[in-house]
Amino acid sequence: MKKGIICCLYILTFLPSCNLQERTSKLEQKEKELEAKEQQLQQRELAIQQKEQAQNVLKDSLPSDDSLYLVQNNLSGDWNTRMRCTATTCMGSAIGDEKNEKWNISFNNDKVLVQATVANKITRVYVGKIVNDRIELADNIGNNPSETNTKIKVVLTKRGENTLEGEREIVKQDCSILYTLQLTR
Repeated sequence: MKKGIICCLYILTFLPSCNLQERTSKLEQKEKELEAKEQQLQQRELAIQQKEQAQNVLKDSLPSDDSLYLVQNNLSGDWNTRMRCTATTCMGSAIGDEKNEKWNISFNNDKVLVQATVANKITRVYVGKIVNDRIELADNIGNNPSETNTKIKVVLTKRGENTLEGEREIVKQDCSILYTLQLTR
């Protein structure tokens, strides 16, 4: 009987230890898997942080009030343009003269393009850019060689959702004309 008890004790003692080694091995395997997943998670977190930093750098480089994307989307399209002469030294032009045109504003990368039309005919093309929340344009004189000594500058500022205001200055060789501009949709 003593031998039976000793055998049982021996089996009870060593049998769980075999199972313990198997459990230890499985536990070590699980720890390795967890470490690998933790490393993957850390890599993903690092990638997310790098993307956030890149987005913050991009956001900081855009104008403070609106991103360039929003500015372009809010300004693109047709605008009814009313010009009123406020100062002139040119013959044939008088203070109070008014002109109406339709301006189509579009964007090509960071350039602003404006086509001015009267009676569905393009009369002038302006090219410029956005500088400190203002649109600064110049006439593309290459379209009209008879006016090579004429320079036209336009400055516009957004005043509301559907309103732009500004000035248009025409400088010729011997005189100049200044218009106030009001653009509405």
